[in-house]
Amino acid sequence: MKFHIVNKIFLITSVAAAIAIGVSAFFSLSVMQSSLESQDDDDTDKANEKFDLTIPGAKAVYNTKTKLGGDEARIRIVEFGDYQCEGCYNWFQNTKPIIAEKYFDTGKVDFVFFDFPFLGVDSVEAANASWCAQEQDMYWEYHDKLYNSQRDVDDGWANPSNLKSYASEFGLDMEKFSECIDEGKYVERVNFFKEIGFENCVDETPTFFIIGPDRNTQRIDGAQPFEVFQNIISQMEATQ
Repeated sequence: MKFHIVNKIFLITSVAAAIAIGVSAFFSLSVMQSSLESQDDDDTDKANEKFDLTIPGAKAVYNTKTKLGGDEARIRIVEFGDYQCEGCYNWFQNTKPIIAEKYFDTGKVDFVFFDFPFLGVDSVEAANASWCAQEQDMYWEYHDKLYNSQRDVDDGWANPSNLKSYASEFGLDMEKFSECIDEGKYVERVNFFKEIGFENCVDETPTFFIIGPDRNTQRIDGAQPFEVFQNIISQMEATQ
């Protein structure tokens, strides 16, 4: 698979260097009530109560259907990503599975994904499609399918026709899904999350914010290896 390298990727060879890159960041904005709020208010409140995060649009993402990890997690990883981002693909394939096994599956850490579609037209199309899949409770399955299908930026792999084809593999109601795609039902939401990224000085993908139980936040730029995340999480666990 050949990719155009259009995002900045910061690869390091030591954890110490990575922590210098992953500087502390204050990831908190004013709450904004909007049409982006999830209908799963009870689940959302349970998912957020330990973190007390005030992020615009949080109720559109922080619910039990669109986060990974247990409800008792005391640490949260937030990724800003683009489905056409090569660095995001590399992290998804090489680092995320290790983190998932050690932290998400054990309930120690949970994980949410914020769309930051900036690489091309189809970046927005793909992000919108992921939320169309979420309507039928297939958000993460579709999320994974998009990354596993990634090719060159805007070469057609994430155009509306292919996005519908991917959905058909999951047995979704295709009439409902296609209508969602054609009307760009969640484009406003996707662009809203992108603005959250800009307001938090995100200028590349992937960018991560690791939020501890005391709301201490560490930022990681680029597709860093597992050891970088492990070091920060271990420090946060030691302060619990």
